[in-house]
Amino acid sequence: MADKTKVRPDPFGWVGHVLAGKYRVDSVVGEGGFGVVYRAWHLGFEQPVALKCLKLKPSLDESAKDDFLKRFISEGKLLHQLSRATADVVQCLDVGFAVSPARVDTPYLVLEWLDGTTLDRELKNSRGHTRVVEDAMAVLESAARGLAAAHDQGVSHRDVKPANLMLTEVGGRVTLKVVDFGIAKAPDDATTSSKPFDGFGSAMQAFTPRYGAPEQFSRKYGPTGPWTDVYAFCLVLVELVTGVSALEGEDPVQLYIETSDVEHRPTLRARGATVTDAVEGVIVRALAVDPRSRYRTMGEFWDALHAASGTQTTRIKSVRPPSLSMPNKHQSTPPPAFRRSESDPIAPTPTADIERTAMGTGTITVLLREQRKRKVVWLVALVATGVVVVGALLKMRSSEDAFATPDAQPLADVSQLQPDLAVATVVIDAQVPTMLAVSPTTFTMGADDGSKGEKPAHQVTLTRAYKIDRTEVTTDAYGACVHASACTPNVLRKDGPNGEITTTSVTCNSIDDSNFARQPVNCISYDQASAYCKWAGKRLPTEAEWELAARGSDARVYPWGNTLPTSCRQAVVGGLDGPCGSRKGTYEVGTTVDGVSPTGAFDMAGNVWEWVADAFDAYPRERVVDPFLPPRVSTKGVLRGGSWDYSSLAAKAYTRLPIARSWAQPSIGFRCAQ
Repeated sequence: MADKTKVRPDPFGWVGHVLAGKYRVDSVVGEGGFGVVYRAWHLGFEQPVALKCLKLKPSLDESAKDDFLKRFISEGKLLHQLSRATADVVQCLDVGFAVSPARVDTPYLVLEWLDGTTLDRELKNSRGHTRVVEDAMAVLESAARGLAAAHDQGVSHRDVKPANLMLTEVGGRVTLKVVDFGIAKAPDDATTSSKPFDGFGSAMQAFTPRYGAPEQFSRKYGPTGPWTDVYAFCLVLVELVTGVSALEGEDPVQLYIETSDVEHRPTLRARGATVTDAVEGVIVRALAVDPRSRYRTMGEFWDALHAASGTQTTRIKSVRPPSLSMPNKHQSTPPPAFRRSESDPIAPTPTADIERTAMGTGTITVLLREQRKRKVVWLVALVATGVVVVGALLKMRSSEDAFATPDAQPLADVSQLQPDLAVATVVIDAQVPTMLAVSPTTFTMGADDGSKGEKPAHQVTLTRAYKIDRTEVTTDAYGACVHASACTPNVLRKDGPNGEITTTSVTCNSIDDSNFARQPVNCISYDQASAYCKWAGKRLPTEAEWELAARGSDARVYPWGNTLPTSCRQAVVGGLDGPCGSRKGTYEVGTTVDGVSPTGAFDMAGNVWEWVADAFDAYPRERVVDPFLPPRVSTKGVLRGGSWDYSSLAAKAYTRLPIARSWAQPSIGFRCAQ
């Protein structure tokens, strides 16, 4: 009878050879867009291992390849350090680089071999089956501990999903391990592309849309990090409890809309589960659209959920061993150069049979039974430990010096190892228009020496705090709204008697051209700007809010002070010395590092005019409180801030430009408030 065993392709040519002199490669067990996973045999330990080899694009130049390999080795070491901190993640045994017998460059990771099944398969086999929250937490407990330890070590997964949670047997017990950390992905020769949904398979940004957080779909929500894992893990918890996917949708666009809809969150109650207010509150926070509103780490989330559910956590907070050090982003000394070496091919050896433990659909039931047994053991152990500790305390000396050692060092506060999203930086990712908080105050609006529509100077009191985008809305961010069918494309338009469209020598920044991704979206009408802000869970700023954010409370003329701009680092306007003075078009947002407003906002002078919410009208003379003129009052709206095709005189913080709200020109954009 013919052998019907499926033979998987081996693009590296490693099967039948020994890698690095100690890993005999026996068979291919899986292949994906980023690499190939082999089953190999550790010749020294005489144990099976998983060998993950990453694919490199042939078009990468040597410099890009070397940069990636340096980062890959560094991050592989970090994953190995994580393995020392917890057994609840797949263990990393080795990392390196070799050239395969097929002459293919091979960055590789050596990982522990796990027999078992994924949580994804278990969920598919039990689709529609519901569980109480406590049972779902018991299933996920070890994986939550693993991610908590990873976050304590400064490592984020960024692709948490049931398929990356492995039900396996360790030491005679069924446990759930976290696998496939995405700390290193093979670089693509198009990694500079910034499409609205960059990350559905492109290098360095890969994630699974059904478990994606808003910031993975669009950078306008901020950077990814441990809080991204919290979001995804919470979606897994909701699915495990309710028996249905937390996010509903058939394609990435639908899933993006679902995951970022501030009015309808995929919580336990929203998916039909009955839970307490305390538990639902924890879930609501973990699934916040704004990453800054979520729990910052898995440890914080899991501890809060245990407290809300009244269950006891066995999570042990990991402490970084003194010998482990995190890579310093500002370290000037480069990593050591790589020594590329080829592996000597050997005669092919018979492929080892892969024996997998038949765990079946009852694995979750087995795991729950073991969890409950462990609770009893833990309770007995705690009581016994308490008796021992009390006895020991009675014998101790009262002074703590009895435990002091000359080399003792205080433990680091692991919370300080996590990035703080609230801290503004001078060098920003222009595709992340984070919002800046503005406190209520009284300030001077307008100017007595301004034009007719800008005077008189008058006192305005804003009684409510608000937030405003740090940068103008980018073409990339607006494109995401268009692809979600919530916005219309930006097109050049000036309504005349017959509704004709004007033409100029400058075109609109295309949402489909990555060269414009970091530049402000232009050719935007008032209604388009309003629609985008609403889709993003925001609104247009009132004219008073915009001016306060631009000039502060000291009545300055420009965002940076009272002097005219002298360079493109202050404002992107016409007539300046430098490239922006002669350029016909916009610049990337956030480049005006010397022109930041008192609130920390960029480009409030120049680049593009910005729509505000109010209709245009003359200023009052008396003091006003929370002014706002609804659009229905006038057919004209208001643009603020000047643009690339106006002089610096139009970029004053109090300049107003009345214009028909239907206009959409290459010099018109916007930012949002909240």
